Amino acid sequence: MKKATEQEIKLYNALKKRGVECILNYNDGKKTVDIAIKKSKINIEVDGLYHYLRAKQLVTDIKRSRYSSMNGISTIHIFNSIIDDHLEGIAEAISKVAKANIKN
Repeated sequence: MKKATEQEIKLYNALKKRGVECILNYNDGKKTVDIAIKKSKINIEVDGLYHYLRAKQLVTDIKRSRYSSMNGISTIHIFNSIIDDHLEGIAEAISKVAKANIKN
């Protein structure tokens, strides 16, 4: 299992603080998702710049998002640096979306 980054942990804790039930480093059977909000069918991927500079990584990320989408799960990609600069605002927005999107 991969080790969570500082930004993943910060966002996870900020979401938990807002009452969002989420899982850090969730394995869905095919891949590991940085943060999964299962009840809302949302995956969050916290990405560094290399995710956008390397064609092979871009293809991998597209395939991963497509796999999730085929299973009714939306994927949000967030830059590490945006979490560093805007953690509270991001966590607040995601928590509102997650709570409004709970699937039974």
